[in-house]
Amino acid sequence: MNITTQQAIAAGIIKVPPAPARLRFESGMNKWEHDFSRHLEHLKTAGVILQWGYECIRLRIGTSSDAKGSRAPMFTPDFFAVMPDGRLRFYEVKGFFREAAKVRSGVAAGLFPHFTFIVVRLVKGKWQAVESFNTVTPNVEGRRS
Repeated sequence: MNITTQQAIAAGIIKVPPAPARLRFESGMNKWEHDFSRHLEHLKTAGVILQWGYECIRLRIGTSSDAKGSRAPMFTPDFFAVMPDGRLRFYEVKGFFREAAKVRSGVAAGLFPHFTFIVVRLVKGKWQAVESFNTVTPNVEGRRS
């Protein structure tokens, strides 16, 4: 008796693993974040920034009474960069822009006015700031690495 692949899958003879929701690298980054990390590394090599990190700083953006449970709401920006003058910039990398990203960055910027928060996305092969908080002119433009 011959059966088709679809019949074998339906009968449980062939196991098909579920497709990943999105591509992840060993570091836990998705493709957009991985590309932006390469961009930051180029900026570091050029001396535009001193250091950068991925999801290693968490900011408290509310109190536990604001949250449904007992934990205070936290915001973990995708990246941070240390500028030559010592200032910190936080970057959120978005393939498409959701209102929630703007709200989180805006709340964090209001609570931490001494930090710069920038939401970036790739537009026609160049990184561009979609939204920025606590800065006059964000310097994120650059070709995709």
